[in-house]
Amino acid sequence: MPAKSIIKKSPEAQFLEGEACLKASDIPCVTMSMALIPNVSAYAKILEGALAFKQNQIDRALLSLLPIQADAHLTTAAKILLHQTLAQAFQSLNDTQQALQHFILTELALSKAQNSDSASNIADNHDRIWHLLKPLKQTELVALRGNNTDTVFQGWIDLALAANSLDSNSIANWNTLYTDHPALEFANSLSKNAVSTTQTPTSLALSGSIAVILPAPVEANAEKIEAFKLGLETALNLAAIPNPIEIYYPQQAQQDLTALYTQAMTEGGDYLIMPNLDDPTANSYFEQVANKKLLHLSLSFSDEAHAIFKFASKNSMQHISVVTTQHAASQQMLASIQQAWSQSAETSDSSAIHTIVLATDVLAEPIKLLDLKSQIAANIHDMVILAMPASDVVKIRPYLDISTPTITFSSIHDIADENDNLKLLNALRFVDMPFLVESDQAVSDYQGVAANLSDKTLLRWFALGADSLRLLISSEKSSNQ
Repeated sequence: MPAKSIIKKSPEAQFLEGEACLKASDIPCVTMSMALIPNVSAYAKILEGALAFKQNQIDRALLSLLPIQADAHLTTAAKILLHQTLAQAFQSLNDTQQALQHFILTELALSKAQNSDSASNIADNHDRIWHLLKPLKQTELVALRGNNTDTVFQGWIDLALAANSLDSNSIANWNTLYTDHPALEFANSLSKNAVSTTQTPTSLALSGSIAVILPAPVEANAEKIEAFKLGLETALNLAAIPNPIEIYYPQQAQQDLTALYTQAMTEGGDYLIMPNLDDPTANSYFEQVANKKLLHLSLSFSDEAHAIFKFASKNSMQHISVVTTQHAASQQMLASIQQAWSQSAETSDSSAIHTIVLATDVLAEPIKLLDLKSQIAANIHDMVILAMPASDVVKIRPYLDISTPTITFSSIHDIADENDNLKLLNALRFVDMPFLVESDQAVSDYQGVAANLSDKTLLRWFALGADSLRLLISSEKSSNQ
């Protein structure tokens, strides 16, 4: 009797059997399928990598899959498993950029699959992408966006930014910009599923007054106080919030501020704000006073310096060059930089900051300016910080290497209306905090009220007053969660 012949299957067919075994978690079956495929075949490598990932052997999975990720001859099913496994592997390593890239390639392969489950599988893939992006902070999302120019990739990042935005129209605006993006239907579902409990509150829970407590001399800061109060009043009026504003200030130079807190609360103050009008090195924070929260606010060099070092840390910048001057404001900025650097958990080596000090009149030493680029280059540096007023930034910017990341403080806004000078600031980063408002119309409303405040400093105090209401509301919301 003749021996029974064994029908040899193609690598593609054997791969499909192995994939079915993998989904059923039948490891011996997967191993058998791999054994029946030639070792050099990409299909064997995909099963090997997928099995390694399932067994939590991430390095082995990547070693098997990365060399064949660009193979254009793979079947659609093989491409789906390949990129799906790579996406999950990179996600487990917290490599969001590569994980998102492979989830996008997974969807591209899924869209070509000829089966009844395609739509459901694509929806599941969208959920995986959202699970990847949703926990990220805005700074992380922005950094990711800058690392990839692919429209689909950037669209996903912009959708995550839109979903986290205070603007209630942000997702609708995203739909307008990305009319052919594969996540369009998913974006629409985000809008439909939004519930009122997740919306930003627009009112204060308590009806008492907002007590603005002024520790600094009132006469010397009268214009700042009025600008701050006007900003807060405008925010209250636009939000139709009836809480009155009461101003408290020391009657004597050395009056204990605790007495002011007590007086404000005794007279019905439910919310306490203390704007620090004079100290540019002060921080903004909440302090518990009795059963109330006191909001300390400042246009602070210290806050900005911390923001600069968060940016540096996020982008793995460990060596900083600071260019400053002998100007008083420059020295305050420098002090804030040094303090923020010393407090940074990631950066404890003070020698990693190299400081170059120019004269108060930066143009008084032209030879030193001409040598500035070489002075900076003489030390290892990942970033240059310009700690000086805007007028000096404009003067020295042409003497710096435009290819080196360079950042300065928000005082650069002092030349916002000087078009000729703005041309000199190409590629210059700066610390900024926009209005915490929900629409372009709201910005227009604030601008109309602030039209008579021509001084940039007063405009910033007006903006801080407007933003203080949203900070009070957000603090109240977080306390209730």
